[in-house]
Amino acid sequence: MAGLKILITGASGFIGRYAVDAARGAGNEVVALVRSEATTPTAWSTDSGIVVFPLDLAEPDAKGRLAKRLSDVDAIIHAAAIMGGAPDRQIRETAKAMETVLGAIQACSSSLRLVLVSSLSVYDGRAVETGVLLTEDCPLETAPQKRDAYCQAKLMQERQSRAVAEAQGFDLWIMRPGAVFGPERLWNAHLGYPVGPLLISMESAGEVPVSYVVHTAQALVQAAQTPSNGVEVINVFDDDRPDRATYVAALRQTGWPRVVWPISWRLFSIVGAVLGKIPRLGNRLPGLLRPATLHARMKPVRFDTTRLHARLDIPPQPSFSEVMHRLQIEGKSA
Repeated sequence: MAGLKILITGASGFIGRYAVDAARGAGNEVVALVRSEATTPTAWSTDSGIVVFPLDLAEPDAKGRLAKRLSDVDAIIHAAAIMGGAPDRQIRETAKAMETVLGAIQACSSSLRLVLVSSLSVYDGRAVETGVLLTEDCPLETAPQKRDAYCQAKLMQERQSRAVAEAQGFDLWIMRPGAVFGPERLWNAHLGYPVGPLLISMESAGEVPVSYVVHTAQALVQAAQTPSNGVEVINVFDDDRPDRATYVAALRQTGWPRVVWPISWRLFSIVGAVLGKIPRLGNRLPGLLRPATLHARMKPVRFDTTRLHARLDIPPQPSFSEVMHRLQIEGKSA
């Protein structure tokens, strides 16, 4: 199904920009919601199929303004969020923005579809065994306070959107991308810990749950164009997923890391478990020393795209090596 009008939040962000391109490529009109028009690509100004809608979703009047804009919208891709930051910033930029979108949907009279860009980080890494296949049915994190603010915010988004969708009866796709990579974003936390030119490699086995940003955007647009069976959850990964050693080897071709220092993540987990027992210190430890975070990021598990392909019309994808080669060429010419 094509020819929809899709509102994309966080449209000028890393995933959002590619979602705009994918939506236009599929013949859809786009309402590109951005916090500031200054962040929009210049090419949008010459595309009559893209309407830029400046709005800070955390502002008090945002819900009413967004509700009015939804009167002729068929679907929303909610990509607005931040990757890092303190809990109070995550609440404002991620949780508050989610509340605004859901409130606007409830306030408007039109029927539309919501595609939430969630994250692989919501799964409980301690609840899966080494080498198992992680699917959409695996347990979610039950102790988010032991994880980072991003995981907590994504779990909150999912709970909020599911509750409202079930109460209101609108289509909801909860999309959980893995490690989204693309131009100027090649490193991810599943590879280890970066320190200047050094990469502390905590694990060499296990698949890296990669999702090339172009492929991620295509999946989001396909979901926006496809009716869901109420609330549906889909993990978004590439079909060709390298192991960690292969990914790091490809990464080194770009000039970083210059040095790879292998240290098992299990050692950091043991140290973190000890430090976590110190009063007032446990919740302040970095992800490097949080056992729950290390299990979620570093434990060698497998991934698949069975449900992704079963429910959405995903086009053939180039291999990981082809994508990395293309990105390296683009990086050298930039």
